[in-house]
Amino acid sequence: MNVLRVCLLIFGLSIFANAEELKTAAQYSFPKYYKNKDGKTAGICVDIIHAIENVDPTIKVNGYQEFLPFKRLQFYLINGKLDVFFWVKKE
Repeated sequence: MNVLRVCLLIFGLSIFANAEELKTAAQYSFPKYYKNKDGKTAGICVDIIHAIENVDPTIKVNGYQEFLPFKRLQFYLINGKLDVFFWVKKE
């Protein structure tokens, strides 16, 4: 049986301690990220982002409306252009 596991990849856990805005991006991959009928980005990872923002209103995650290839996401994370990337791994 396949199990959905929700994973959060954070480079520098201390980022949450003082951050007001975290930069991220999305990888087009249903059901993680996709465009809904209104053209807005939706998906499991967007739900996770909103839940985090609801728990701590001082944290704002921006940029998930932009879809990037996974290799570029990795490069941007390593080089500091992105602070965090949310994803779901199916096992």
